[in-house]
Amino acid sequence: MVQLHQTIKVGVYAKRWKKVEGTGTYNFAVDNGVAMYLDNNGINDFKGTLNMSANSVSGKRAVGIYTTPSTTARNINTNINVTGKDSIGMLLSGNATTGSTVNYGGTFRHKWS
Repeated sequence: MVQLHQTIKVGVYAKRWKKVEGTGTYNFAVDNGVAMYLDNNGINDFKGTLNMSANSVSGKRAVGIYTTPSTTARNINTNINVTGKDSIGMLLSGNATTGSTVNYGGTFRHKWS
């Protein structure tokens, strides 16, 4: 099980029907950070490319796109390139009653370090 710790470094945060939008390139290199955090029905409408070069260090995790549990499926069309050591491109969280459903239409590339 992957756990995000209480203090996390977040690049972009969306909650309650707010959107992450754009079509450009987003470079994220903060070790143990989360590039895009989609909380409580946050929407990812970013159709560009996320270059994730952050590393997972000391048992913590670097994550490209993190989703919290939601009763609504999320459509994510972000291209994700992961080059960071032990980093995760997309992490869908859940609990005992609610999961996180994603319809993924982007491309995913991982270069193993």
